[in-house]
Amino acid sequence: MSQSTKRQKRPVLLLEILIGLSLLSLLVLFLFRSMATHAAVTVRLEKIREEALQRQHLQMRLSDLFLTLAKERPPSFYTQAFPDAKEESIVLVFDNGVDPDPRFSGTILGRIFVDSKGNLSLAMWPLEKGDALLPWRKEILYSSVQKADFTFFGRSQQETFVWDTHWSKERPSPPYMIRLKLEKNQETTSFAWIL
Repeated sequence: MSQSTKRQKRPVLLLEILIGLSLLSLLVLFLFRSMATHAAVTVRLEKIREEALQRQHLQMRLSDLFLTLAKERPPSFYTQAFPDAKEESIVLVFDNGVDPDPRFSGTILGRIFVDSKGNLSLAMWPLEKGDALLPWRKEILYSSVQKADFTFFGRSQQETFVWDTHWSKERPSPPYMIRLKLEKNQETTSFAWIL
């Protein structure tokens, strides 16, 4: 073999290796940055989805309650102050439909209030008076609430239509419309129901 047919092997320079590694590190950096951004967007979307589902649950559940008020059992809707709550609670008698526990089937008593942990909650009791200690249930309708303001539209004692924050037992009928403003994380969300 002659010298001309033999190829000379060129040594790899340290500078070439450093340039290759730096380009590879830039590529990996961009890849990880896009993965981190994607993960943050996914977490944010999941929180938004949870919030939307919670709002939808509240709207649907209270619509069901307000539409099934027991008008044959007056007073079926009023507000009342309780010692354990900062704000007035809504007390209502409604038809709960069929329940696995027969005591909670049919017409039962409910209370809508903000509990000590800041959850808008629904407490339910059977209307039986025989038991000294009636069983009760609690359902969280909306979590982490700083403030819940209910206002009611209906006839006043003077037979005029007004918006009011209190609905007494003496009113002849439930309100015609209910508004709710919830304050959560410095944001206000509004809901409305027509009865």
